[in-house]
Amino acid sequence: MAFLKNFVFAVMIGLTFVACGKSQKVNLDTVMVPAGAPEEDLSVDTSTDTSTADDNRDPASIPPADTASGDQGSMVSLREAILNNSDVSAKAVDNAFNYFNNNQSKIKNKNYMVIFDIGQHSGKKRFYMINLKTGAVTTMHTAHGKNSDADNDGYASDFSNVSGSNKSSLGFMVTAETYIGKHGESLKLDGLESRNSNVRARAIVVHGASYVNPSLSKMGRSFGCPAVADANIKGVIANIKNGALFYIFNNKYD
Repeated sequence: MAFLKNFVFAVMIGLTFVACGKSQKVNLDTVMVPAGAPEEDLSVDTSTDTSTADDNRDPASIPPADTASGDQGSMVSLREAILNNSDVSAKAVDNAFNYFNNNQSKIKNKNYMVIFDIGQHSGKKRFYMINLKTGAVTTMHTAHGKNSDADNDGYASDFSNVSGSNKSSLGFMVTAETYIGKHGESLKLDGLESRNSNVRARAIVVHGASYVNPSLSKMGRSFGCPAVADANIKGVIANIKNGALFYIFNNKYD
């Protein structure tokens, strides 16, 4: 908890982000991780593999470490660690941290955030689950709404906040409670912007789906939900439920 308080304090007083490329630096020296840190392992048996998350494994929750260790001389800022450990857009990270910094009261789960870069092809691992204590980034495949990709080419290009549109919504959301539905355990989302204010009413949730599979060249399409592989849903929900920031980013609109 002490580390979390330090992180929040650092976020509140020490962050100045800009929506631009990797070359611009952000002073997050109070939260440091080793350069090149691996993705978090979300497998059930953590003694067998601690290197990367894989869409084919059955994930389980791994509590974040209380502190980041290592020689400060060989460490980089949290922002740089995130960018070094993934293909997530620097603009998306900066936007997300800006929102996090300015909306503390809306974000109860400060251990993780998710950036879903929906502008990337669905055949790419574009769901980035970020550990805000270590900078580790777990990547996985995810689906977008079928009418956001009407020609089914793997790219989402049209978005909506309207019920029945079967399109994805963009912007900042926050995770809410879990429930058991037709896809098993699922996680509700609440919109934080006018462009996604209806996600709860539309039942846009995080759930597992058989049509999200790394063996496919492109993922199947949902009714607008950011669905992940069945093998990943348990670990995802365990880490990001109850108030984590969930950002569906598109470079064209954000």
